Amino acid sequence: TPDTLQLKLQLIEDAEGNLSLEFEPGQYIELWIPDTDVKRAYSLANAPNWDGLLELLIKLRSHGQFARYITEQAHVGDVLSLQGANGSFTLQDRGLCPRYFIAGGCGLASVMSMLRQMAEWQEPHEVHLLFGVWREDEVFYQSEIADLAADYPNLHYQMCIQEASPTWQGFQGSVVEAFKVLMQSTQTTADIYICGSNGLIERIAEVAAEFNISKDQLIYEHYAPSLATAYQCLNSCDNV
Repeated sequence: TPDTLQLKLQLIEDAEGNLSLEFEPGQYIELWIPDTDVKRAYSLANAPNWDGLLELLIKLRSHGQFARYITEQAHVGDVLSLQGANGSFTLQDRGLCPRYFIAGGCGLASVMSMLRQMAEWQEPHEVHLLFGVWREDEVFYQSEIADLAADYPNLHYQMCIQEASPTWQGFQGSVVEAFKVLMQSTQTTADIYICGSNGLIERIAEVAAEFNISKDQLIYEHYAPSLATAYQCLNSCDNV
C-alpha cells in the first residue's frame, strides 16, 4: 500500500554453512541502518525455515529513519545486520483450545508467522483471524491470507475496515467490533492472540471481560516507547 512495504531478506551463510534463523513464530528481529548505530525492531511474517528467507512488514512513517533508508537509499543486494530473535508473543501450547487472532495494521506480521506454521503442521485447532485497518486503500495481504486459508481449512478470517465504503465486501467496522460479533456468535472458550497498538489491546481486553474471558486467555505483547529499554537483546548478530 502507499504506506506499507513488504521487505524480503536472505540470510548469508554462517561459518558452518547454516542459513536458518532460530526463532518462535511471533518474535521480532532488530535491523541496523548500514553505517549507523540506528536500529529498528520488526516482527517476522514468515514461518521458520531452512532457506534463510525472512519477510517483514514495514510501516512507512514520514519521519521514520528506517523508512527513509528503505525508500530512498536501499538497493537489492545491500547487506544489513540483524539481532535477535526476541519477544514473548508466541504460540502457547494449551491443548486443542480454539485460537482467535486479532491484528491491526502491520501487527499482522507476527500473526501470519504463527498461522503459517500452524498451516504447515496442519494443527487441528479451530482458528479465526480478524485483521483490521482504517481505510480500504490500507488493506494488504488479501491474496496471502486467502491462499493460506485454502491450504488450511481450519482457518476462518475477516478483513475489517473502520471507514469502509458501501461496496466493501468484508466486515464494515473496527476489528474490535468484529471481535464482539464473533464472541456473540460462539459459546467456545478460546485463546485470544492480539497484535497491534496498545489501544487495540486494551479495547479487546474490555470486550473479552464482557464475555467473562479470563486474562490468562489473552496473549499479547505491548509496544514500548523505547525498545532499547524494554527488550533485552541477544549478544550475537547475524548478517543478512
